[in-house]
Amino acid sequence: PVIDRTQGPNGVIYVVAMSKDASGNYHQRLHALDLALGTELLGGPVDIQATYPGTGDGSNGTSLVFEPDQYKERAALLLLNGVIYTGWASHCDIRPYTGWIIAYNESTLAQASVLNVTPNGNQGAIWMAGAGLAADSSGNVYFLDANGDFDTNLNPNGFPSNGDYGNAFMKLSTASGLTVADYFEMDNQASENSTDTDLGSGGMIVLPDLTDGSGNTVHLAVGAGKDSNLYLVNRDALGKFSSNNANIYQELAGALPDDFAKARLIHIPLDRARMVGKLPWGLELPLKPFFGIMVTAPPAAWGPVPSPPPRRNGGNMDNKELVAGTTLYLPIYVDGALFSVGDGHGVQGDGEVCITAIETGLIGTFELHVRSDMQLEWPLAETPTHIITMAFDPDLDDAVVIALRDMIKLICARTGISREDAYTLCSLAADLRVTQVVNGSKGIHVMLEKAHLRGASRAA
Repeated sequence: PVIDRTQGPNGVIYVVAMSKDASGNYHQRLHALDLALGTELLGGPVDIQATYPGTGDGSNGTSLVFEPDQYKERAALLLLNGVIYTGWASHCDIRPYTGWIIAYNESTLAQASVLNVTPNGNQGAIWMAGAGLAADSSGNVYFLDANGDFDTNLNPNGFPSNGDYGNAFMKLSTASGLTVADYFEMDNQASENSTDTDLGSGGMIVLPDLTDGSGNTVHLAVGAGKDSNLYLVNRDALGKFSSNNANIYQELAGALPDDFAKARLIHIPLDRARMVGKLPWGLELPLKPFFGIMVTAPPAAWGPVPSPPPRRNGGNMDNKELVAGTTLYLPIYVDGALFSVGDGHGVQGDGEVCITAIETGLIGTFELHVRSDMQLEWPLAETPTHIITMAFDPDLDDAVVIALRDMIKLICARTGISREDAYTLCSLAADLRVTQVVNGSKGIHVMLEKAHLRGASRAA
């Protein structure tokens, strides 16, 4: 649903519901309900009906006809500039179906526009695991299309000649109805489509304006699906399609992207009582749950920042040592710290080399303290047995330098020994570990047993 509090006497919540009448006919209806009373407003509900030129799945020979019983409105609704946008998925991939976006005026519930993104093919539904259509301040709409036909015959402007955009990043203009303004299609689209590896199984997020290392403002969006990659696209030039090149702003793949051309998705059963996860070949791994993301709000000077790369304020650290019972210290940049947490992991190895851990929901209890006696530049952690310094950088060598220098500094502060002796101690007793190599900024953490810090002040 989507809510507009300015509509009606108490605000309006817009919802789509499917029903079956006494004659066995199915209906998809858009409702506009009073937010306080639940009563129908604006002459609703209206039956969702549409046609679109094309010869694809479900066509009568010249036009596609929207069949209510073949579709479900799984993606969240979008309200943009007075228009409600709906995106349509199939029921369990049962054909015939194609990729519909149908728009309605929020004040009158009159149909405003219709677009189909696989009009001369099949599939290409819009489901995105329930995520919503996204939009930018210029009135453009963005989404990920699921696996389906993609027409590799491109016109002179680089768009599919038959208008079929299966398994693509999509940008729609709303300036005059709905039209495709730009798209990005992976160079391996054929193999992903044939193996049901939907890009469109995940959602698309429009990121706030960012400043790159050269001081240029960039307009990005991020999306991901079943192939386990995170794709960053430039909203001003998504990249379109090339059969031998992925024209994309950035792709966050695993440590060996060239070794594994085919992605896969596996579901690992978890036994909470025994605290193990069972892998497909029968191996049981002990679970060591932790949250991959723990973060305080960044300073205002950084501007809006995306969540995948970890930073000085923590974030997507994916440090497997941060289990229950660990103390994590994070720098504070804004009043109230605005601590947040997420990205539950059942178990993960150092490196997280193929992008994911056992990804799972977690419920955690956190005890927060403000330490005015500490001045931190990077995250620091303590387990019952170890002290841990951390750093993140696109260059793993630079992350090593930062984390190691922080450990030397900590040893000197706690023991009073020289930097030279602290450096020696790190070489003899500290473990330098690769936290992860898949989040854009790679991670290093240095671990030292706390026993080595006790009573270590050296006699003159």
